[in-house]
Amino acid sequence: MGNKPSRSKIAEAAIDEILRAIREEYAGELEAMRAAYVADYAPATDMERVVLDLLASWDWQQRCLDRVEARIWTEEIEKAEGSPYPLGEAWCKRSDDFMRIQRRMDMAQRSYYKTLETWERLRKARKAARRPAKPAFNLADLPNASRWRM
Repeated sequence: MGNKPSRSKIAEAAIDEILRAIREEYAGELEAMRAAYVADYAPATDMERVVLDLLASWDWQQRCLDRVEARIWTEEIEKAEGSPYPLGEAWCKRSDDFMRIQRRMDMAQRSYYKTLETWERLRKARKAARRPAKPAFNLADLPNASRWRM
């Protein structure tokens, strides 16, 4: 007996194939997006550059997944031409796929915001490193400071 792939594995493979085609179709867009992030945020260190590349990648993946979802809706609505409920038919036929895409979108969005938090921490650390250190205390700020002056 051979192992027959499950319906969900087949659907996942179909989504992956559409996503791969879209990635190839819009590959130049990713590089343009990375360049825009670098221009907008001006990374000062290699680590900041890596984080910006990740932000651009998560943003781009989200856009690709939007296109995958739109492509599936369009195909299914065209197949249901003449039906009084083309959206309903599309949802009934491909709801599992739409939910899989949504999970990927949610993951990409969570990853984007976590990466954005990392970016903010890096920027704050860099700004803090540029500021001169404050003394732990100023003798003049102490009560009765005049007593200690010589």
